[in-house]
Amino acid sequence: MVTGDVIDGGAGTDTLNSRHSITAATTIAPSVTNVETLNVRLDHDGGAADVVTLGMGDITGATKVVLDRAVNSGSTADAVFTISGSNMTTAVAVGIKG
Repeated sequence: MVTGDVIDGGAGTDTLNSRHSITAATTIAPSVTNVETLNVRLDHDGGAADVVTLGMGDITGATKVVLDRAVNSGSTADAVFTISGSNMTTAVAVGIKG
């Protein structure tokens, strides 16, 4: 899942698992509809505590966002995971796993 992706889960209950290798600060801002659960995994090996942002501005229908493991494979500081955008409301549960 990257910025520019267009994903439609359609009918039913859907889970999207995405894994990202991060070496610098970045924003992930896909267009996602009808996917209820987003699991985001980060593998980080950047030069600092890089900020990784999940942009929820074009994500609709999500009820849960989970940071599913954040691994630092180098000797630098861990990545910082943020969630932003107009569709990140109190109706969306947020969790950390692993």
